[in-house]
Amino acid sequence: MVLRQTYGRLLGILGRCYQPKMVHRTAQAQDSVDRETVSMVLYGYDSCPYCFKVNREIERLALRIQAKDIKRCETYRYELLTDGGKAQVPCLKFLNKDGKEKWLYESDAIVGFLKERFDPMTTKAPKGGVSQNKTQSITKKAAC
Repeated sequence: MVLRQTYGRLLGILGRCYQPKMVHRTAQAQDSVDRETVSMVLYGYDSCPYCFKVNREIERLALRIQAKDIKRCETYRYELLTDGGKAQVPCLKFLNKDGKEKWLYESDAIVGFLKERFDPMTTKAPKGGVSQNKTQSITKKAAC
């Protein structure tokens, strides 16, 4: 447990030194993406290496997704456990096409879902070309 937390913190420090190639969209395309992500919530905590992986992809894709830190706020952990079914992170809560709440666990599954839905290099993602305005970051930390 301590090793994983140390590894997660180290990844966070190294992550500030190396920035992945960011996706840039036109303002109109970014607005469309923002409307899709407004109801998304990522449950995790800072020193989790799997959460770090998901957060890097969220940052790369210029997504605005609310982040809830389950280590800093017991209420978020309780939400994750009671509504999602287990206190495992990372976990992405979103609405599916039917408007029903869905809870997606496992970092690889979350990253794959986000790429499929929001990466302009895929056929399903909103296109929009390169934006002159660089999109600001990403996850909004929810206050407990």
